[in-house]
Amino acid sequence: MAERRPAVSGNNCSKDATSGFAAKGGQAGLLKRAYERFVKLRGCPKEIARGFAVGLFIGFMPILGAQMLIAVPLAALFKSNKLAAAAGVWITNPVTAPVIYGLTYVLGSKLTGISGRLAAGFAEPMTLMDVVAQAPHVFWTLTIGGIVVGLPVAVASYYLSLAAVIRYRERIQQKIAAGREKLIRRRRTKRKKSSKRR
Repeated sequence: MAERRPAVSGNNCSKDATSGFAAKGGQAGLLKRAYERFVKLRGCPKEIARGFAVGLFIGFMPILGAQMLIAVPLAALFKSNKLAAAAGVWITNPVTAPVIYGLTYVLGSKLTGISGRLAAGFAEPMTLMDVVAQAPHVFWTLTIGGIVVGLPVAVASYYLSLAAVIRYRERIQQKIAAGREKLIRRRRTKRKKSSKRR
């Protein structure tokens, strides 16, 4: 008789499901699982690496919320892996965005020489209209800083992710080859035993 499993509804979370994040290693475990899923993506390793590099580069642009909408079509245009590109844009998330955009703004303002009141750190009181008037300057400053930081990060990520995917696939091929070798040895051993009995 088959064992019946309890029905699980969408609103009914078990204790194990809610505590899974802490039980599986927290953030380190989450990063490990993301890495494992990344290297298991299907496709040519170069396409996966190129897609990830495109996604990371777009992740440094100040278009939060539209990054995936831009990265996926760009990946298709460059014949890259679209899932890898979608994963790459997550470099900018609620935790990392303040650091990334802070860095790109500082670099962009130094390169462009834009010195608005926003660059001075809100030294003077500003009205809403002052902030709106500064928006194009801030956007272009962030964009230039994002290009300066994003390009080397994208190039480095291409080579690192390419190496990671290739290393994973080589390891899998070695395991398969070792398994086949083991199977062949077992068959030979069985044949020898059966021939001795005759």
